[in-house]
Amino acid sequence: MQAFCQVANRLAWKPLAFPIEGFAVIPADERIEEETLPNYATSQYYPVTIGEIFRARYQVVGKLGFGTTSTVWLARDLSERRHVALKLYIGSGSMVRSLDNEINAYKRIGNFSIKDPGRSAVRALLDSFHVDGPHGSHQCLVHPPLWDSRIACLV
Repeated sequence: MQAFCQVANRLAWKPLAFPIEGFAVIPADERIEEETLPNYATSQYYPVTIGEIFRARYQVVGKLGFGTTSTVWLARDLSERRHVALKLYIGSGSMVRSLDNEINAYKRIGNFSIKDPGRSAVRALLDSFHVDGPHGSHQCLVHPPLWDSRIACLV
């Protein structure tokens, strides 16, 4: 039985199917979440949908948060059988250099020994990629979610 469990845990997750009806419809003119921010522009944000799969690997299951420069989504890593946080940045040419610096910093920190003081206080960058949206390209950073484990989150 233990051998079966070990093999099963190595298999990729299958994508989930999400319902497409049975929800309250929010009127199109009602602003919610990041839409209420000053200087909000629809064209800057990538229009993520629940169930969407990025890079044939990350399936979005819910929204975690938002800010003036990004939205953050909980996703299932279908390849590694774990949950991750996807941070999708607004499409803005002025952010490119700042994001490149952030990614380089994460890569540099990732080269440090796990035993280095403070290393565990900085979240890891698991992956990064670009997503093409209707109004341009958006940088996506993949991080572990900010919980120790799914069990710790439920307790």
